[in-house]
Amino acid sequence: MHSGMHLNGCLESIEMSSSRGYVNVRKKVTVRTLLNMKKSGERIAMMTAYDFPTANLLSDAGLHVLLIGDSLGMVVQGHDTTVPVTVDHMVYHTNMVSRGADGPLIVTDLPFMSYHASLEVAMRNAARIMQEGALTPSNLRAAVKWPRRSRTSSTPVCL
Repeated sequence: MHSGMHLNGCLESIEMSSSRGYVNVRKKVTVRTLLNMKKSGERIAMMTAYDFPTANLLSDAGLHVLLIGDSLGMVVQGHDTTVPVTVDHMVYHTNMVSRGADGPLIVTDLPFMSYHASLEVAMRNAARIMQEGALTPSNLRAAVKWPRRSRTSSTPVCL
């Protein structure tokens, strides 16, 4: 049995199977998808997720983007600041979220001092998060002027 359903324009459809219950069937959200949504004036739904069950729930709800923010240092680890968050922490949480999300674009922050030393260090850390976290894009959130050559890297980075 198949029924078409719209949830704020996010879900393509929901398929019901007696043995599995409800299963989302949706297109993967890409940067191009978001650009097209912005051009057409569509709203983009984005929330923060730090683990598998939250990512799975938000994915099923039809969100377009899931962010693994370095805010996990305060929200999950109980620190007063994000400074103690390491690349290892971001890899761990990104891996959980990427396994729980089916469809949303996943964006991960680079934590404090993981991109400040040089462009090469930033790219190495972004690549590590992508590889070990099973990601496609990585988001560099930094008020830094990056050299043009960063655009020629094979590591997709949002600057």
